Amino acid sequence: MLTDHLVYRLLPVQVPLFWEAIKFACAKADEVPEDCIGNYFNHLLQDLLSDKAQCWVILDKDKVLVSITISRIVLDPISSKKIVEIQCMYAVSKQNDLIWAYLYQLAVDFAKQQGCIDVVFRSRNPRIWEKAATYGCKEVTRIYSFGLNS
Repeated sequence: MLTDHLVYRLLPVQVPLFWEAIKFACAKADEVPEDCIGNYFNHLLQDLLSDKAQCWVILDKDKVLVSITISRIVLDPISSKKIVEIQCMYAVSKQNDLIWAYLYQLAVDFAKQQGCIDVVFRSRNPRIWEKAATYGCKEVTRIYSFGLNS
């Protein structure tokens, strides 16, 4: 339990209040290429406002933003069962283990509440890989790209 932090799932009408912070966090965490940023944010905003994506924020005791997480409920392409996909997880400041544990449990509880069979995420960040292993996550795949325009 986080006693000195506030955790919120933003309602769609609250998204505009956090939009600049969401854009910053997602651009950093998702490493969006500059030439794709407009399209990326148009889709993200539409999905957040229509509740197709969820935004979770953690504020400290002084109501200063600590982290932003974007999740989506999607169908697994193989099983056709619902999963929670963590699209973006961005820490404004260094996260302590209690916050990581809380975010992990939040994702698990949300997935169960939504009737999902799994929680999945992608990351290029070795610190996230370490934390994932700590919570018993297993690596499912690696994605490689061979750019044709380079």
